Amino acid sequence: MTPSSDVRGETIAGTQLLLIFVALLAVFGLTASWESGVNVDAVAAAIPAWSLVQHGSIVVDQPPAFSPWMVETAAGFVSNRPPGMWLAAVPGYLVAAPFTDAFTNVPATALAVLATAGAVVILMRSLGELLGRRAAWIGGFALAVGSPTWTISSAQLWPHGVNQLLIALGVLSAIRRRWMGVGVCFAGLILTRPPLAIAGAVVGLGLAWSHRELRTLVAIGVPQIVAFIGLLTYNWAIFGSFGISGGYAELVEGSGQYRTVSGYLSNLAGTLISSQSGLIFWAGWTLVGVYFGIRERSRLPDFVKWFAIAGAAYLLVHTGLNRYWGGLPYNFRYAIEPITMALPLLTLGLFTGLQGKMVARWASLLTLGVSTALQASDAILGECQMVEDEMTCRVTGFW
Repeated sequence: MTPSSDVRGETIAGTQLLLIFVALLAVFGLTASWESGVNVDAVAAAIPAWSLVQHGSIVVDQPPAFSPWMVETAAGFVSNRPPGMWLAAVPGYLVAAPFTDAFTNVPATALAVLATAGAVVILMRSLGELLGRRAAWIGGFALAVGSPTWTISSAQLWPHGVNQLLIALGVLSAIRRRWMGVGVCFAGLILTRPPLAIAGAVVGLGLAWSHRELRTLVAIGVPQIVAFIGLLTYNWAIFGSFGISGGYAELVEGSGQYRTVSGYLSNLAGTLISSQSGLIFWAGWTLVGVYFGIRERSRLPDFVKWFAIAGAAYLLVHTGLNRYWGGLPYNFRYAIEPITMALPLLTLGLFTGLQGKMVARWASLLTLGVSTALQASDAILGECQMVEDEMTCRVTGFW
């Protein structure tokens, strides 16, 4: 059995979505990293937002907290994080400004919690319109607690929670056929994580080809081109280089081993199947979702296919740019955006599996249950702390 056309459009009621949002805020907030255990990446994203609010500039004479990603320039120290990343945290520091002028990670973490919970709720609404209420609950549960949405995106100001919110809004815009809105959302993704430009290009070109309409490509592409030019200009003004890498130039140059055939294949295998950070190991339900989702893909609008392909294209490109474990001792980061882009397809597949024959049902239940248990162990039992300017993480009391 698969979702049929008579259940599409049965969106989850607004009151229910509000209650889900509040529940997610509570769960995410209880397991988030508010001060201790905040990764140096998140600190680097928070410092320029705080500095802009407090001092009117993203350049600081001396970083108020340690992060190796604060780059020293002639004007002072500046974060190497893309501009969209720290701009997303500015509202949190504006709210906090009347209460303290000292640097704290709390507003940035609060933003991550809000953005991630909002992304899940918006996607659940969209899934209801596409697949019906029951499927929306399953997809929302799988994303919220059966993936690093819980343990990574909502835990602190990584780019992933903000990106998931932008993707969720992009999916909603696509359902409404508001292609300019889709383009604006992908423009935001370029500013928070520049390699996601490949995903935006795939969506724009794919939908233009499907619709045989140039105006679709223009509507989706123009906002992205503007964002891309803005990113290049920002990198030139701050880092003196009119390129996409900006403050990551040395990191990109130092990752050349992942662009050899053997290095790329090894990195790709780690991305997908390693016990440390493999997508299939930590979120095995996606395998069920891909299998059944591809089989039943004709039941969904064409944009769903292109969003899923875009996510896969991004992951394949990113595999050649950075190590698969993303600086984490366990769990994964880089596949969060692809999972979110493909969520309608994955939800269709998972829902189909749960309604299928016994083997399919058990495969769906087992993979979703194991994924949730792994994420819960990380969220509840994981412990990270700074030791001599290095982040040390471990899982306590479990393994």
